Amino acid sequence: PKLTATPSSFMSGLNSKTAYISFAEFHGSAFSQLKTALEYMKNAGKTKLILDLRNNGGGSMSVLCDIASLFIEKPNSLIACARYKDGSTKEYRTRGDNFFNMEKTIVLANGNTASASECLIGAMKHYGGAFNANNLVIEKSAQGVAKTYGKGVMQTTYSRWPEKDAIKVTTAIVYQPNNTTINGVGFIATENCAAETGAGLEKAISLLA
Repeated sequence: PKLTATPSSFMSGLNSKTAYISFAEFHGSAFSQLKTALEYMKNAGKTKLILDLRNNGGGSMSVLCDIASLFIEKPNSLIACARYKDGSTKEYRTRGDNFFNMEKTIVLANGNTASASECLIGAMKHYGGAFNANNLVIEKSAQGVAKTYGKGVMQTTYSRWPEKDAIKVTTAIVYQPNNTTINGVGFIATENCAAETGAGLEKAISLLA
């Protein structure tokens, strides 16, 4: 998942109770790495978190279920529901009891924050606690719009043999726990949480001051 520590240029801006984690993708050992980072953070006396999801385009929904359990208190909480064209549905829920109780969590996002990342943001907003809509900092695009990508669909890849090529087909729309979809819409920053490109971390730090 390419977890990174706080950039040295911003170290002076963070207070002693705040940690910064950059999270790049929902794949592989992302859950265990993020859990280890949070454990290290808590053992170091950190009670506030800046979770950087800028340019995180998503990944595995299975990994998402584990990741979400770190930020949502109640086990088996609904994270997302995929509704397929044939009328069937599939629910994605938190797995395990892995909740880390934060005093405050700020999430950083931009126009490349998509799919599983948006599902995580939606679930965290829905269940509340340390995170809410006023804690979502989104950097503006070149057009001056502060919103996430807005990918709320699932695709299935069909391979052709012997042609050795493949085609991706949209097979389901993903809904948030509140029964809405961000597909084509994304999350839009509140007035106080929109940041200029590259200035999101500074904005997040200011909200923790």
